[in-house]
Amino acid sequence: VNHSPSFTTDSKLDREIKDALIYDTLLLLNMPAADKRRFIEEEKRRAKERLFQKINKKDNKYREEQEDL
Repeated sequence: VNHSPSFTTDSKLDREIKDALIYDTLLLLNMPAADKRRFIEEEKRRAKERLFQKINKKDNKYREEQEDL
């Protein structure tokens, strides 16, 4: 089983098959638009969290270096 399939489309047939697969999958999941909005908001929150973690790590590293001097 391929756990991370490629969704690139190299041919017209490839695109038709993959488009249908994605469409059918979303229909089966029956995800309303509100779920899409929540998903997007959650992704933004996670991105901010990752960004601030990197900033905080750099800040802490700088402080530690200053304390060592």
